[in-house]
Amino acid sequence: REPARAKAAAGAETPSFGDLYRYVRAHWRVYLPRVGSTTTVALATGGWTAWVAAGIGRSWALSPSQIGHVAGPITMIATPIGVLTMGYIMERLARRGLKDGAVRVMFATQLIGRIPTLLLFQMPTQESRWIVFAGAALMGGGAGMQVGGASVISDITPGRLMGKLVSTYNLIQVVLGLAMGLGIVAASLAVR
Repeated sequence: REPARAKAAAGAETPSFGDLYRYVRAHWRVYLPRVGSTTTVALATGGWTAWVAAGIGRSWALSPSQIGHVAGPITMIATPIGVLTMGYIMERLARRGLKDGAVRVMFATQLIGRIPTLLLFQMPTQESRWIVFAGAALMGGGAGMQVGGASVISDITPGRLMGKLVSTYNLIQVVLGLAMGLGIVAASLAVR
């Protein structure tokens, strides 16, 4: 069980973003690999997610409407199941005393999730392609890394800094990860 947290006294000074950045700078060897790895996966996920429909349309000769009618429901069902399952497994591992359970789940989902990602455009039939697409979505579509990363960061960050750290972490994931992934994939396609 988590130890009881002391409540701040009324009017107590809350930490600033400067306090957060000083803390992270002092512990950069802990934060850099965790935030760096999750941001790298967010970058790949941003590019993949943004362009997979175009790739499916070109490779399988499907219209955006045909893709959306199948890919949308698959993603809306499989991704939440995958992410919730990851959280459940992380909790089970933590209860068993594995302090690195979140990291194990995080990396396992990324490794396992690459298999359907790599196979997606190699499958011989339309049905097998959608099954592989569902497998990629079930692995959280990259969300496993963010779920695990946030879990690990919450374990190593003092409670008084959590709000500011979570907002900064999410900002990094969205701007440096997801948004840049979209642009990098688009730029690499333009070079061809």
